Amino acid sequence: MSDMPAESVTVELWYAPLPRPLSRFAWHHWFVVRDGPTAVRWEVWQRQGAGGESAGHIYKNLMRPESGVGGGASVRLFTWQGAEAENIARILERAWTNYPHRTRYLAFPGPNSNTFVAWVLKRSGLAGDGALLLRWQAIGRVWWL
Repeated sequence: MSDMPAESVTVELWYAPLPRPLSRFAWHHWFVVRDGPTAVRWEVWQRQGAGGESAGHIYKNLMRPESGVGGGASVRLFTWQGAEAENIARILERAWTNYPHRTRYLAFPGPNSNTFVAWVLKRSGLAGDGALLLRWQAIGRVWWL
């Protein structure tokens, strides 16, 4: 993050359906951190070494911020600003070393991309156990240690 004031940082939670036949019941979630003109996408992906910057399965800028994952259009679910956004952005920056499942991925039941999003939300204190903001299509959202 830059030295810009906290009010300039926003964090968005996005989702997109997985490719068919999974698109009806499985969604992929990710975060986008916007700081002035810069947008950084954070997510967990099924393969290590798929591109962008990564630590295990955690990726920074694997894809464009609003790009879907092959099953349909992406949707912005939530946007945070100010102190809440700064807090989430810090958690994401530290996830390289703090996320306990960065070297493990299981599409079902988890840990997966939705487990990562729920973990970030839980650590932020904004969503109880972290799964509360995610609908049932976020398979892996309630997968825990």
